[in-house]
Amino acid sequence: YPMMKLRYNSMSPYTRKVVIVIAEAGIEDQVERIPTQPWFEFTDAHEVNPLGKIPALVLENGEVLYDSPVICEYVDSLHDGPKLFPPIGDARWTALRRLALGDAAKKRKVGLFGGSRRRVVPGDGVVGECPQRIVIAANLHALAAALAEVADEN
Repeated sequence: YPMMKLRYNSMSPYTRKVVIVIAEAGIEDQVERIPTQPWFEFTDAHEVNPLGKIPALVLENGEVLYDSPVICEYVDSLHDGPKLFPPIGDARWTALRRLALGDAAKKRKVGLFGGSRRRVVPGDGVVGECPQRIVIAANLHALAAALAEVADEN
């Protein structure tokens, strides 16, 4: 029978997130993993995903889902167990907020080690510099609080 195909690279934190959701959904046997190097000159990643990024999930019907939050929510819809993405209400917004925190932490980790700075334009029009480390620290603080909420729920 046709299987879904996950175009992935093991170095991608977004791929690792998708792989975890696939495991949590219990559908690992329904997904073929195809290693993909999106940054190589002769890659076919752009043929599967117009963004040229991984992960991308090719469904049995040939339709392609891309962007890890989209793939994760789709995979979560494929099983009957407890959902990682509740369908409605406060639980859904909490889950999506936690997802955004985790994604932001992944995006900003390079700035932590590279010492990059982000330009900030305060309301009075004066341009200042805000160390990326401050933004990362705030993100990690919020992420720690979210993890504490999860621990309290269990």
